[in-house]
Amino acid sequence: MSTHASGPGGNEKWAAIVDDRLIPLPRRNLKARDILHQSGAGPAATLVRDLNSPHDIGFEPDADVDLAEGNVFRIVAGACERRHVVPSESPKLAFIVDDRWEVTIQPKQTADSLRGLLAIADGVDLLRDFESPNDEPIEEGERILFQDGPVFITRKGEGREITIIVRGRPRQVAGRAISFAQVVALAYDPVRTEPFIVYTVSYSRGPKANREGDLFPGQTVKIKEGMVFCVTETDKS
Repeated sequence: MSTHASGPGGNEKWAAIVDDRLIPLPRRNLKARDILHQSGAGPAATLVRDLNSPHDIGFEPDADVDLAEGNVFRIVAGACERRHVVPSESPKLAFIVDDRWEVTIQPKQTADSLRGLLAIADGVDLLRDFESPNDEPIEEGERILFQDGPVFITRKGEGREITIIVRGRPRQVAGRAISFAQVVALAYDPVRTEPFIVYTVSYSRGPKANREGDLFPGQTVKIKEGMVFCVTETDKS
């Protein structure tokens, strides 16, 4: 059985398309019988993975099913013998956004290609959907792998405020990035300008592009909901 890493905000959401219906599922790896049950199929039915070829796979009820190897299925009445699969065949993969789905055979996408596949309008943020309040923003140019989770949501991007934590206090900011000076101003009011005053900034729980690190004067960093900034003021006089 394959393993995978959980996202920063919790476990990524998974779903399957069974007989052209969207079936939300609790995790990536399940038994075939569990998927059948959630799709409303009877106990005598067989779950078949759609490989877009004559060599589809029929699963025994107790068989382990890894959705990352293909999450598009059909149901066959009665027993179905498991067939040999030619290794070069590509399974159908369904990417889901806001409960809409599109099928492809390409597990590797980019932010642009996924927006095109799912017909996501400009000015709308795309986020990977997690089982937590902190969904993962998809940044421009980011590489997207199906095995990291196929379920996404959208949010209005223009004018949207993000809540970050600065010195233990929630602060709301607009945009997708913040500068060193802006973080310091959120942490201290007023900001001291004497040459012997030094500010240091570190961050954690950031987006995929910058999970954690230090922010220096003149720099900016991408932000996400719930990102944490630690700011200290040091007097070196």
